[in-house]
Amino acid sequence: MRSTVAVPFIALAFVLAGCSFADSNPFPYGGQPGAHEFNPIAVGKSVQAVVAYLEPRPGDVLELVGAEPIGSFDGATVKLWLSRPVVTNGMHYIGGNLEEIPGAQIAALSASPGPDNEVGIVGEMVASRPGVFTVTDVRLRYRTNGGDVQTREGIAEVWMVCADTPVPQDCGPTPAG
Repeated sequence: MRSTVAVPFIALAFVLAGCSFADSNPFPYGGQPGAHEFNPIAVGKSVQAVVAYLEPRPGDVLELVGAEPIGSFDGATVKLWLSRPVVTNGMHYIGGNLEEIPGAQIAALSASPGPDNEVGIVGEMVASRPGVFTVTDVRLRYRTNGGDVQTREGIAEVWMVCADTPVPQDCGPTPAG
């Protein structure tokens, strides 16, 4: 009886997992959404966060055509940048080097998936008034191996910025108490 119950349950788990991945192929996005970053800043000051990761498949060359932030940021400007990893003492850091997205080409540096192949999309936000601003997605336009322009949306980290002068003491959810 135990194996009879377990087999349908395991089969159902694979079917559900297959459906969720089949409906939302994340390529070229790497990493999975679900994280949140909260930044308090002063009005008029700049703040940056890595909001998405891209991971080209070995053998593919991605040409980035453009990217737009999606969310609620009326009263703030958001510029998106490409950031290739910097390797220091064997550690990969993304976010230190910024370059324009349109026209950038990225390719896998390693024949197997992993951090060597991952680049980041960095958001830079400047608020022109006090408020709470949120980037909930990134719309990326790209070509794979010189093909047609494709559009995909994805994000690794939903980004909330709280702006005021002076800088807010806190930003983001408050602990339930």
